[in-house]
Amino acid sequence: MTRRRELKGFAYNLAQKFSVSAEHFAWLAVHHQEPEAVIDLYSLHIAPDVFDIERNRILVDQCRETLEWFTSQIKPVEIRPPF
Repeated sequence: MTRRRELKGFAYNLAQKFSVSAEHFAWLAVHHQEPEAVIDLYSLHIAPDVFDIERNRILVDQCRETLEWFTSQIKPVEIRPPF
């Protein structure tokens, strides 16, 4: 499988995980009049606090696990100057 295809698959996987929760995120945003949410997959930080609920923490943790797995699968690339 090509790297481009692997990256697209990874991005699709993360997008799919968030898309199943998109309606819930939208409801929280409208209900609490919050124009945006910030989700950091490395620190597992979710802001503002109205989005920092157990359901969303589970989703973010699953996405982080996917990210860690994907980055562990990447093979190093050697770049050589043309001779």
